Amino acid sequence: MPDIEFIENTKFSENTGIIDNMLNEFVEEDQDYKDKETVMNVMKNLVVHERFQFKVKRSSATRYHLMCVDDNCAWSFKSSTVFKANIFKVRSYNNNHTCGYGERYLTQRQATSGVIASIVKDTYVNPKKVYTANDIIEDIQKQHRIEVSYMKVWRAKEIAMAMIRGSPSDSYKELPKPIMVVDESFLKATYKGTILTACTHDGAGKIIPLAYAIADSENNKSWEWFFIQIKGTFGVREGMCIVSDRNERIFNATKAVYPEIAHCICKFHLWQNVKRTFKNYHKQLKDIFFVLARAYTIEKFEYHMIEMCKIDLRVQPYLFEIVYERWSRVYSKVKRSMVMTSNIAESINAANKDARELPWNNINRKSATETSIELGEKYDKLLRENLIASEQMTVRPATEQLYTVFKGVKAKYSVP
Repeated sequence: MPDIEFIENTKFSENTGIIDNMLNEFVEEDQDYKDKETVMNVMKNLVVHERFQFKVKRSSATRYHLMCVDDNCAWSFKSSTVFKANIFKVRSYNNNHTCGYGERYLTQRQATSGVIASIVKDTYVNPKKVYTANDIIEDIQKQHRIEVSYMKVWRAKEIAMAMIRGSPSDSYKELPKPIMVVDESFLKATYKGTILTACTHDGAGKIIPLAYAIADSENNKSWEWFFIQIKGTFGVREGMCIVSDRNERIFNATKAVYPEIAHCICKFHLWQNVKRTFKNYHKQLKDIFFVLARAYTIEKFEYHMIEMCKIDLRVQPYLFEIVYERWSRVYSKVKRSMVMTSNIAESINAANKDARELPWNNINRKSATETSIELGEKYDKLLRENLIASEQMTVRPATEQLYTVFKGVKAKYSVP
């Protein structure tokens, strides 16, 4: 009767009986394996566990035959494909060794870096655990009585960490794509107006302002003009998306200028809408809503959606109409990472709070001094006369905001 512990270590694919666990420790005839690579890894792990060695007798796309390292030993293993599929079936397996102890245990050629990596990889699941190459050498010696070199173990550690965490280069490819967060804020000086802003994150997670504009008011035309200017400079990039609140004017402008770009909704602004719409139950809905928005799997998303519907059945159709992919992580068509809000735009607005109290022309003083517009003959003559008169005057600061103009030794007038 097979060892129960070995059977428990065997992983079968659902409803198929096809083994896809490379650490399977129970091998017998007529077993089906996912593919040749799985069979090869199972046998390499098995010989390390049972402390013997084999050599490959035949290996091709359709066959994988092994024999003991001792040519006179009866141990053998044969597998081949099932018809033209990738599945490999164990055709025959003689697990009895007739060779001497020394031949089997003297060395261990199958204890490759890849095999050792598959043995120790689960240790690296916890990123806080320190598990050095020397620790691996000690554990392999204790558990399997195999001596391995430091370099082999060092390579095994790198392979094991890649198995669990992925390679650094692959992780870099998964970094968030360009995400542009846009918002508006009202200016508070005499002539009012609105400042439109666009910002993003750099690779270190720092906020980068991309563009800003001063508009008479926040409307379809001003937003459309703003996005046209950004597109002309920033272009359209792969995986790019725009994040904002549920401002219809922003949505209208992005449809016109960036029809191919995903437009996502800030989850905090969406929550404020949910809170107002379902105000009788907002305290019960709040925590579930944010877990729902951050869910990584559809199963989790559906589970929390059902929980919300138990509180108020109207929530699901309300959120469905807004479109899941605009505000939920799992349904999003772009890699938004943790950028699910317009918080970075709010940070820009907070930094500009004092500046918004100033007249807009103070913000654009440099542009104003460099403006070149042709004037009529009458006003051009007047400016030239004033220029000649100004050459006889002296300007001195009276305060930070006030200047006194002198003609000769007498003060003529003060100007801001």
